[in-house]
Amino acid sequence: MQQTITQDQWSEYHRDGFVKIGSQCSSGELEGLQRRIDEIMLGRAPLDYNRLTMQLDSNTDRYDLVKGGGIGHQGASLGYRKIQGLEYDALFLEYMKKPVFREICAYVYGAHASIACFRAMFMNKPAQQGSDLPWHQDGGSSWYVDRDPLVTVWTALDPATTENGCVQVVPGSHQLGILSEQGLPLRTNRNGRSVPKTGSWT
Repeated sequence: MQQTITQDQWSEYHRDGFVKIGSQCSSGELEGLQRRIDEIMLGRAPLDYNRLTMQLDSNTDRYDLVKGGGIGHQGASLGYRKIQGLEYDALFLEYMKKPVFREICAYVYGAHASIACFRAMFMNKPAQQGSDLPWHQDGGSSWYVDRDPLVTVWTALDPATTENGCVQVVPGSHQLGILSEQGLPLRTNRNGRSVPKTGSWT
């Protein structure tokens, strides 16, 4: 596990808008997080479900037809698409407090700054179903926060491949700013370049 971010990696971060730091879990820690998210979905986890927002996936691949979900457990199922509020679970909170993430925040916000989590969220593509998530930016007025987020940590709990729907990032697109005032799915950017369905930015 990488304990600190190198200067070369920070250069990549400034150029591309992201940097890959590899696994931050031992195999035992990862298995624990995998078990815990299953427990949460099945309603068996030792936490206050009224602090979670949970959204079951639909049987459509159309993002615009996915329903919003709600507060609390929506029924025992491994078919949840999104769960927000994982900072209220002790195991996920422990993971979020790893020193390498503190280092990243200190670099981006300044070592003097107090850090708060806007949201800790689980995204899931259930087997044999799952809605597509269009190109979008995590920012804009629909978030109702006083500034756009600068740091996002993305962690795969299962193997993530192009075939099973891994996250895709457009290198350098952070330099264009927020392309939709609401942070909604993108159609074109402000320079007139099109947003691809898959692959690289054109």
